Amino acid sequence: MPEARLVVGNAEQIPLKGCAFDCIICYYLMKHVLERETVMDNISRVLKEKGILYMTVENGHSINDVLFRLGGKIIRGRYSHVQKFRKRNVEALLRDKGFEIENICEIRAGILDYVGTALIERVPFSNASTKLSRRVGKYMSASWDCKAAKEGRS
Repeated sequence: MPEARLVVGNAEQIPLKGCAFDCIICYYLMKHVLERETVMDNISRVLKEKGILYMTVENGHSINDVLFRLGGKIIRGRYSHVQKFRKRNVEALLRDKGFEIENICEIRAGILDYVGTALIERVPFSNASTKLSRRVGKYMSASWDCKAAKEGRS
């Protein structure tokens, strides 16, 4: 059985040599870091050539995010998410850091996402409601799941 080693560290200063991992999973991390460019540089550095990055990034412009921010300010007096992402920002960040995007899937979550879209799509005059649903859709996505490979893949 392969051995595994747990390393605890700061994503902005990963304490490992380069090319240490075949795969990295970055689950809802990026919204909490101040220096996303530095974090992505470190991820790229420690990921082997042809390595795979799985990353989930929250949509910082979704209805859920607006409600979460409002709740955070009311309850704690602050909001813990310091980065905001749109799908095009995630794509640009991955490409700029040497990743080839294999897949980006939209994740919808929360009652507003399901109920709101379902209601909009069932309004009479379906052609107009479909157009409205497409325009509102970018605000309904809770996040995106991304799969990207470090360039150099054959």
